Amino acid sequence: DSVGAHPHRFRKTIARLAVLALVGAPMILQDIFGHSELQSLLKYILANPDIRAEIVEMAEQTSKDQAHLVAEDLDLAGGRASKVLRSERDRFFDALHVPRNERAQKRRIHEFAESVIADGSRDLKFVYPGIVCTKAKSAKGNCSSDAKMINPSACETICQFFLALGSGRPNTRLLIDWLMSELESPAIASNPLLTNLYRAQLYDQVRVYEDVKEEYLTNARYVAIMSAIMNLS
Repeated sequence: DSVGAHPHRFRKTIARLAVLALVGAPMILQDIFGHSELQSLLKYILANPDIRAEIVEMAEQTSKDQAHLVAEDLDLAGGRASKVLRSERDRFFDALHVPRNERAQKRRIHEFAESVIADGSRDLKFVYPGIVCTKAKSAKGNCSSDAKMINPSACETICQFFLALGSGRPNTRLLIDWLMSELESPAIASNPLLTNLYRAQLYDQVRVYEDVKEEYLTNARYVAIMSAIMNLS
C-alpha cells in the first residue's frame, strides 16, 4: 500500500511501546506474539538499532528520575538502605560543604542523586509502590541468586538493600493494624504456625520506619499481642 503498512510493522511498534512503558513487558509480549522463548522475542524486539538506543536512553533517564525521588525522600524513608544512603548523603555534603540557601541545597541533592545513587553501581528498582530495591548490581541475595534478575516475592524488610519511601507510611500502618487484628482472631491464635508467621511479619513491619517503631513499642495493644505470643512460645 501507499504507506507501506503491514502486520510486522505494527507488531514492532507495539513491541517498542510496551518495552519502553512496562516493567517485565518482554514476558507480556511473549504471550501476545506467541513466541515460545523469551530470548527469541528479545532478539525480535531489539533487531532495530534505533529501538535499542531509545530503550537505553529511556532506561538511563528512568534510573535518574528514580534516584532523584529516593534522594529527595531520604529523610522520611525507612528500611536499612535508607540509613546507608543518608550516611552517604551526609558524607557527600560534608565533602562539598553544605549550601546555605534552599535552591543550592536542592541542586546538591540532585548532584548526589546522579553521582552517587544513579552512578551505575546500583540496580535501583521499584519493587512495589513505595518500596525500592537498592541492590548493587554485583550483589546476590534471597531475591536474586544470579545477581541479575530480582524476584519481588522474595523482598524482605530486613534486607540491607530494602528502602521504603516516606509515602509508604499509611500502607505500613494499615498492614500493622491488619496483622494485629489477625493475631487477635481465634483462627490465627489457635494455630502456632500461623501465629509465628504473622508475628514475624508484624515484628518486621513495625521496624521499617524508626518513628513508627518507637510509637508501637509503647502501644498497649501491640505490646499485649507480642507479650502474649512470647508467653506461648
